[in-house]
Amino acid sequence: MSSHLQWLVALIVLGFVLIAIEVFVPGMVLGLIGGCCMLAAIVLAFSAFGATGGLIVIGALLILTIILAPLWIKYSPRTRIGRHLTLGSSDKNFQSAPKEFDRYLGQTGTTQSILRPSGIATINGERVDVVAETGHIAAGKIIRVMRVEGMRIVVEEVGAS
Repeated sequence: MSSHLQWLVALIVLGFVLIAIEVFVPGMVLGLIGGCCMLAAIVLAFSAFGATGGLIVIGALLILTIILAPLWIKYSPRTRIGRHLTLGSSDKNFQSAPKEFDRYLGQTGTTQSILRPSGIATINGERVDVVAETGHIAAGKIIRVMRVEGMRIVVEEVGAS
């Protein structure tokens, strides 16, 4: 096996491994380095083996990606690390936002801090993180809950026009 071919295989394997690790270590650095390894393999193939060799490597990379990507998607959630990164069947009753914030809808309260646009208010004697619908609201102002959007409680100043 020639040294060019060894480098070519090493760059391709390293590229796929770095892209696979990118799933577990977010930040795009490893994925970009893996992509650069793939690009370097293509450049090496064109320079060492000519146009035919370069096109063969591009075709092989496309075929490998088409084969490996679905296998990765199918089998990675079954690994020990994959189970921690994905929702399982035991999580089928998962709710992203609690319904308990709906109880604040239409209620009035007092701002405890300046809302620029977010801050703290007291509603029904509870300290709550809120977001002003428009602009800023000074501390100590009376506010009303206009709507609840997931974890966001949107308020407006009472009497403001």
